[in-house]
Amino acid sequence: MRNNYSVEGLEAGWNLAFFDPTTTSFKVWLGVLKTNRKKKDNLLIEILDTEGKLIQSISSGTIQWRRPFQGHERGFYSLLTINDLTPNTRYQVRVTEAFTQPDSNAPITDPGSGEPMVDTLIDGQCKTLPVSLPNNAETPFCVLLGSCLSQKYDGHSASNAVHALCDKESEKYHPDISVLAGDQVYLDLGIRGISTIPEEISEYVGEKYAEAWMSLEGFLRNSACVNLADDHEFWNNYPDFSTNEAVYLYPLRDKQVRSAFTAAALDGVRNVQQVKPVRIIKLGNDLSFCFADMRSDRTIKPRKLMNEDHFSEVLNWAEHLTTPGVLAIPQALFVEKGNGFDYNLPNFKDDYSRLLAALAKTGNDILILTGDVHYGRVAKSKLGNANIYEVIASPLSNIPGFSGTLATATPPTEIPRFPQISVPGLPGKSKVTTIAEIEEVSDPLDFRYPDTRTREHFATLGFSKTEGAGIQVDINYWAVRKFYKSGSPKKLESCTIYLK
Repeated sequence: MRNNYSVEGLEAGWNLAFFDPTTTSFKVWLGVLKTNRKKKDNLLIEILDTEGKLIQSISSGTIQWRRPFQGHERGFYSLLTINDLTPNTRYQVRVTEAFTQPDSNAPITDPGSGEPMVDTLIDGQCKTLPVSLPNNAETPFCVLLGSCLSQKYDGHSASNAVHALCDKESEKYHPDISVLAGDQVYLDLGIRGISTIPEEISEYVGEKYAEAWMSLEGFLRNSACVNLADDHEFWNNYPDFSTNEAVYLYPLRDKQVRSAFTAAALDGVRNVQQVKPVRIIKLGNDLSFCFADMRSDRTIKPRKLMNEDHFSEVLNWAEHLTTPGVLAIPQALFVEKGNGFDYNLPNFKDDYSRLLAALAKTGNDILILTGDVHYGRVAKSKLGNANIYEVIASPLSNIPGFSGTLATATPPTEIPRFPQISVPGLPGKSKVTTIAEIEEVSDPLDFRYPDTRTREHFATLGFSKTEGAGIQVDINYWAVRKFYKSGSPKKLESCTIYLK
């Protein structure tokens, strides 16, 4: 099943994304983020099966449109639930517009066939969840992982790579869900000249999202997405501002500007990205996923990673696991404390300690999915009686120029022992072993990127169950800007782990 919608067509401003898949449903996000577009009166949303047979349709007359940003009256979207679907089935979603007479709104028909003439505005595809994890003789349950996309110089490369993966590679690499683990948009880059008028601040955020969502359309239209927010969905090291002396953030020192900016940023996170504090997906009795937004409701005084009720949901999930668990979060576990410029999870000592204690409680293996650090790595350590693995995929596109010199990173030559702090009830620190990591890139003639950096990439993880060996996870890293002659993105690294 292929998407035929061109990049040129995206210039029309329409965005399509999929969220909240279940075994029998998913949600369709349809809208326009560009502020100079208007609603269409003759839309038809069609749901088709793998054979191209029409399953359901929704006309524009039944769609309730909403504003994505409350601070300005431009842009619109709707979130539609598609029910009564078959488990583990990929559906195509096609949005068409009927051609009509400008004076009467009457449909224009094809002179030859007499059929109404329509134009496809945008299309995509989404798969329902399986009722259980497939065995390793079947197509695995595939999760795509990526983070950190700077639009400047991306040139649509990240989305093109995902489209190519889905078109050229085996179905086993086609994502069932995609996890965008944070920094899908860099709201704070370019903020120096921002207006002090709340409505115009909101418009600025809306424009940044319009650019980002065009760059990410390949992820959004090829599977259901679970998005997490990280600091650049707001500003560097959000929510802390007391120790942030970055010159480019000077406008946010004004409390009223910062308040309006935060409100608009939260609109983007909640309404456009559909970030939720906690999402849990269970694949039968085989595997359990938890997706936790540990950024949007973070506080500094007191130091809390999340709202306590939501954090308790995460802890409860971990403490009652009866299967291996997969935890997706916006920052890595296998890191040291950060500084005032950029806090890491160990800076939030109490919550970090509680999280690790909960993850260790049942002895089931844990896999962490994350981004943020601008390098790619698979690593392993021990947590109590369990193995804990961490897969990092970052970045999709490096930040260029002077800002990039601050953000550019490569995997550390020595990983600190884990955990970084003492956790009551757990043994001492364990060694962290690197299983795979992404190569570095350095080109002194490429003045866009003055420092050595990690090659842009994303990862796919194929989950399947085995006889006796636990859950097999085939991990593959894919280049964003390098392709084989076949047109498929180049495979950078591969490894296999087993969760018990």
